[in-house]
Amino acid sequence: MEGVIAANLAAVRSRIEAAARAAGRAADNVTLVAVSKTHPAASVRDALAAGHRVFGENRVQEAEAKYPALREAFPGLALHLIGPLQTNKVRDAVALCDMIETVDRPRLAQALAKEMERTGRRPPCLIEVNTGEEPQKSGVLPTAADDFIVECRDRLGLPIEGLMCVPPLDEEPALHFALLREIARRTGINVSTISRILATLVSGGLVEHVTATGRYRLGMGVIRLANAAGERLDVRSLARPHLEDLASQVQETITLSVPGGHEAITLDFVQSPLSVRSVAQVGRASAAHATASSTGLRSERAMFSISASSSASASSRGRTSAGIASRPAI
Repeated sequence: MEGVIAANLAAVRSRIEAAARAAGRAADNVTLVAVSKTHPAASVRDALAAGHRVFGENRVQEAEAKYPALREAFPGLALHLIGPLQTNKVRDAVALCDMIETVDRPRLAQALAKEMERTGRRPPCLIEVNTGEEPQKSGVLPTAADDFIVECRDRLGLPIEGLMCVPPLDEEPALHFALLREIARRTGINVSTISRILATLVSGGLVEHVTATGRYRLGMGVIRLANAAGERLDVRSLARPHLEDLASQVQETITLSVPGGHEAITLDFVQSPLSVRSVAQVGRASAAHATASSTGLRSERAMFSISASSSASASSRGRTSAGIASRPAI
């Protein structure tokens, strides 16, 4: 059976390449989804052994029975749900599938948005459009598609990647695909949309989706990465040469500070050779001069500040803000 499946895959890929050339497209921009519904796991494994990685299943229950073990053996496997999805199976579908191709009604869209918000896992979705307006088929009607797409994408924040239809058997499919293309044009859907990138960032905790507004913001993952980097950064060693150089230039005590509560905390300082006594002490709140300024740059969002002061200097040149390194708001 493995040889037969490998031969069939080669034949289909050859047809795709020929069609892509005729259309002036690159064949690797076309994704072949092998429909594995009703086929045993052994057949899927043969297709995987032949190099294929993208599969489609109609029912969540059948997918659950076959794919967890296959995914362990073939980590690059991608599973699309291509059949109707009931709301009571949304949790399982979001956990298992890498794409959901059959978003077709508001209640399902709301359930998907809620589950994705709960888990942080955001498989890309396709809106199913019933382009033939056939009563026996699922899908939103073309006349309602624009509003439904806007609802799913902009209000619910679903990662909508494109549109899908199953044309009537006795009609020219190209006409239905042309209708999908027009709907996509009107609503701004593009297969190269940023939604897949956002879904990846959300799953990694780097971006959070705000359901109330449909917008995205930086997530806790970015903050954790920044904190981890900060823990491995010896700021005092990095700053010390600059402190010494600055002290020699301005002949004043130079203090390195970091915000701490309501006042800056001294991390390090270099005393001016002309100072009688420095008021700076490591670990204590910086003296008033550390937050005063006469020239230079200040920011409430500073991670570190370097200040120069002659408040305890034998010379009485006053106070000077010597520089600051700012951290972008997160």
